Amino acid sequence: MANLPDSRRIEIAEVFRRVQAEMIAHLSISNLVEHTITQGTLAEQEWIRLFNSYLPTRYRSSSGFVINADGRRSRQIDLIVFETFSSPQLFPRDAVPHVPVESVYAVFEIKSELGGNTIRDAGKKVASVRQLRSDPIRPILGGVLAPMCLWSRGSLRSTLTRNLEELPHLHNVEIGCALKCGSFEFTDHLVVSRPEEALMFFLLRLVERLDALGPVPRVDLMRYARGVRSFEW
Repeated sequence: MANLPDSRRIEIAEVFRRVQAEMIAHLSISNLVEHTITQGTLAEQEWIRLFNSYLPTRYRSSSGFVINADGRRSRQIDLIVFETFSSPQLFPRDAVPHVPVESVYAVFEIKSELGGNTIRDAGKKVASVRQLRSDPIRPILGGVLAPMCLWSRGSLRSTLTRNLEELPHLHNVEIGCALKCGSFEFTDHLVVSRPEEALMFFLLRLVERLDALGPVPRVDLMRYARGVRSFEW
């Protein structure tokens, strides 16, 4: 039998570092656009593209609103991670998508810099989603995304800890990524990645956290259709 050539090794960490550098470059280009709203939209599109490329196919990401069967809706969310197999989007084509709260796994605020105000804004957004749940037992992750941060590397851990611990319970932010500074995960204590491993740490920990939440409950579409007279029998 002929000797087969050895397979080349893939340096997985190096692949992620290159993806991270590419992402930073794309976000830098969006920052060159003068109009603030356009900047924000381009940044959202880049993060959504990244999530939809790297998260398992059971998850989908989009900007939009989260809605419950009573017609209450969240504040506009920069990036929603939701289940795609058994949950429809409402009004997906002709308006901003509205995602049933039962199918939501996580919501993220997207900013140009990670700082105290960014974390507080992210907390308000996730609280507006968590308040819609009929089953408050199932967690919804809150997160924040940015290319850079306002704090120095030396003070990042202590400053992040203080800002995260000051958030009210419904406003909790558990995970985040600042591409040039590092990613963080906050549970009973704070873990911060190295800057050059920010994207790899973030994506792998995010998938672990999403999978740990388990399947979402089936959406009771008839509850959402209570205002439709044809269903009255």
